[in-house]
Amino acid sequence: SRSNVKRAPNENYARELMELFTMGVGNYSEVDVRESSRAFTGWGVRRRGKNSYSFIFNPLQHDTGTKTFLGETGNFDGDDVTDIILEQKASWEFIARKLFAFFVHDDPEPGVISSLATTFRDSGYSIKAVMREILMSSEFYSEKAYRAKVKSPAELVAGTVRMLGIETDGSIGGRQLGSYYTDSMGQTLFAPFDVSGWEGGSAWINSGALLHRLNFANDVVATHQRTLQFNPLQILSEKFGEATAERGTDYFASILLDANITPEHRD
Repeated sequence: SRSNVKRAPNENYARELMELFTMGVGNYSEVDVRESSRAFTGWGVRRRGKNSYSFIFNPLQHDTGTKTFLGETGNFDGDDVTDIILEQKASWEFIARKLFAFFVHDDPEPGVISSLATTFRDSGYSIKAVMREILMSSEFYSEKAYRAKVKSPAELVAGTVRMLGIETDGSIGGRQLGSYYTDSMGQTLFAPFDVSGWEGGSAWINSGALLHRLNFANDVVATHQRTLQFNPLQILSEKFGEATAERGTDYFASILLDANITPEHRD
């Protein structure tokens, strides 16, 4: 955006706004990209401090000419372009599908997306309204959705620590939960490979990443007492009065696996 000026519009932001975050490929033309980039000319950021920025509009670098975008013509700026994008059915469906796939499973039925898209439109583009419908839907509780999502490294690490009630200073044996463990599993927090973010899903599982997930689990159960306050025997004793193999297996399988394991695995 800093280099998007009326003399030489930069098309990157306009293209990514439609392709990655609102409409998806195939729902706009190259002309729409060019006209949208003209509308965003003069929009940028100003550095306020070491890690602080604020939005800035430079009217001298804004193209005030007439633009034609997604079939509409006018003296548009970035706000107008955003409004026009949100009026498109493709945007409602794209955002609904993104939310459903992130929280439920990757293969939603067309009717489900159509219903969520209508809710998004009718609610005035409320993400909250769409999420409410998703979380209360039969699809969310269906067999197809059960265990359908692969946890990201951040979800795996933070979820394990929270589920087991572990007290930690943010590291295990001197290895930082974030910068060491999530990085090794393929997720450097706040630094995805590109602006589209992490692909997620089965992309989190490959031979290298899976090994690091196993190493993380091993480090947790190895209980580095100085940095990771996790004592399974003490937890079982406090809950049941006595720590036995049977109680330990049942308890930890319950909180970590919904007790959904085969008799062979339990034995």
